[in-house]
Amino acid sequence: MICMYDTRDNLVDQLSQLVNVKVSTVPSGGNPSALAVGKYTIELTDENGNSLGTLVDGTNLSANHLSTTIDNTTDPDSPSVKIDLADGDGNSITTLTDTTDTSSSATSLYGKLQGLVDTYTNDFPSVLKSLDNLANTLTTNFNAAYAGSAGSQSSGDNRILYQCFI
Repeated sequence: MICMYDTRDNLVDQLSQLVNVKVSTVPSGGNPSALAVGKYTIELTDENGNSLGTLVDGTNLSANHLSTTIDNTTDPDSPSVKIDLADGDGNSITTLTDTTDTSSSATSLYGKLQGLVDTYTNDFPSVLKSLDNLANTLTTNFNAAYAGSAGSQSSGDNRILYQCFI
């Protein structure tokens, strides 16, 4: 029995590393052992501890899940991520994060998961744009230097000039 509680507590600890959670115990009922903690109700919370929705309902013995939609086809320079708390049938209960919506209520998910979303939607595109600019500058300068030296020497009617394409 204790091992089950240890496993459950370990899983809750892992979850709390990804998102803010509030855990409440629900008595098991009957005549449980004094060691029996009961069932858990796990709510996702914002940075102030306000409930965003219930992930696990210990009273009704039901669970919801996180549903993620990623779109990097509309604008590859600005990918969007939407995370919903959804019921067992996949119906959205509430939107936790939506990078296409700039209202504060749509970005209320905190923790490592929100950090990963922010990195994917904000940091990676700007780093990739900087790398593209670096590669373009390097290619332009390389081709200019080469054209001004050995690459500009002609051999009959055929000019030898190497181009780098990225």
